[in-house]
Amino acid sequence: MQSFTLENGLRVFVVEDHSTPALALTLFYDVGAADEVPGKTGLAHFFEHMMFMGSEKLPRFAVMENTKNAGGDANAFTTADITVYLHTIPSNYLDMVLWGEADRLGALTMTEDLFEVQRAAVISEKDRQGNQAFA
Repeated sequence: MQSFTLENGLRVFVVEDHSTPALALTLFYDVGAADEVPGKTGLAHFFEHMMFMGSEKLPRFAVMENTKNAGGDANAFTTADITVYLHTIPSNYLDMVLWGEADRLGALTMTEDLFEVQRAAVISEKDRQGNQAFA
């Protein structure tokens, strides 16, 4: 395993396995429900949703759809401690996945309509789980 830290503070861990022409990319963001204010929960999960709503150069759901169209799979989840984005994809698509992740992190689309749709989705999910979401 190799690990290094970029100038911007991003920690990178690389575990190479040349037995298959696929890669698993896992992005961990050090933010989750435990970082939220009591009574105003759901923000970490809300931003997980917003990360799929497009960016400056990519339309809604493009990061996930590009991965699936290349024969891979993508998903995300939020826990108390972290928010995680996952890609499993043929290794020749690494540049595409990294570019898409960088674009949505740096230029996320944030419109009022998308905000309200995802806010309602998170509130609905939290209600089904018996948790109070942010208002």
